[in-house]
Amino acid sequence: MKKILALTLTSAVLSTSSAFADSWIYGGIGVGQAFVEDRNANTLHLSQKGPIYEAYVGTGILPFFGVEGGYIQHGKVTLINNVKEKIYSTYVALRPSLNFGPVQVFAKGGLHSWKQGDSMSRDLMYGIGVEYRVRETPISFGCQYMEYTFGKNTIMSNLALTTSFNIF
Repeated sequence: MKKILALTLTSAVLSTSSAFADSWIYGGIGVGQAFVEDRNANTLHLSQKGPIYEAYVGTGILPFFGVEGGYIQHGKVTLINNVKEKIYSTYVALRPSLNFGPVQVFAKGGLHSWKQGDSMSRDLMYGIGVEYRVRETPISFGCQYMEYTFGKNTIMSNLALTTSFNIF
């Protein structure tokens, strides 16, 4: 009896995976919190305040691989001279993923172009996440952890809750 129940539950969960495979085009928004690690405290950031906001759009080239681009407002940072500035990034990333029924586990890795005051540069970004696709809808909810490098000494980690919409 337990085996039949386990098989029934497993097939019910896995039967949704074809209906919720990666979409050709998707978009989403997220909100979260950033944490700053400055490896050389004499240079760039002292602290970060306020929430982060992000918006993204992507394409699922294959059911297990996609490309994503987005915009992130990392919140306000306080510099050494007590000046408060906002940091913004735009990014392009590769996004491999695995689907387990309505649950998708993914990784992201790519480049982000960031601006802080008059400074601009390009650095690496990477992270992991998980999404849950709501049954029979194009909507999914998730959580992701991302790290953005800013020069050689500073890493900003973001933990965000996301909502995605499959467009096609």
